[in-house]
Amino acid sequence: MLKVYGFSRVNSVARGNTRDLRVLWALEEMQMPFELIGMNHPAHELSTDAYRKLSPFEQIPAIDDDGIVLSESAAILSTSQRSRAS
Repeated sequence: MLKVYGFSRVNSVARGNTRDLRVLWALEEMQMPFELIGMNHPAHELSTDAYRKLSPFEQIPAIDDDGIVLSESAAILSTSQRSRAS
C-alpha cells in the first residue's frame, strides 16, 4: 500500500500551508488508498536517519509506493496520476 509521509504537527506559521496537503487532497480525489505516516516537525522527526533515507533533504511530503520513493509534491502528483491512468 502507498505510504504518504506528511505532517502530524507543525509550528503555527506553517499550519494549513504545507505541501503534503496538496498530495493528500489529490489522492483522496483520485480515490487512491494510502496510509498516512504522521511526522512531528517540532520534535525533529524529519532529521532521523530512517527518514533521511526516504527524503535526504528532510522534506515533506514523501511517499513510498512498494519501494518507489519520491519526495517532491509535484513529482508525487504526476506519478500518482500516471499510475492511476494505467
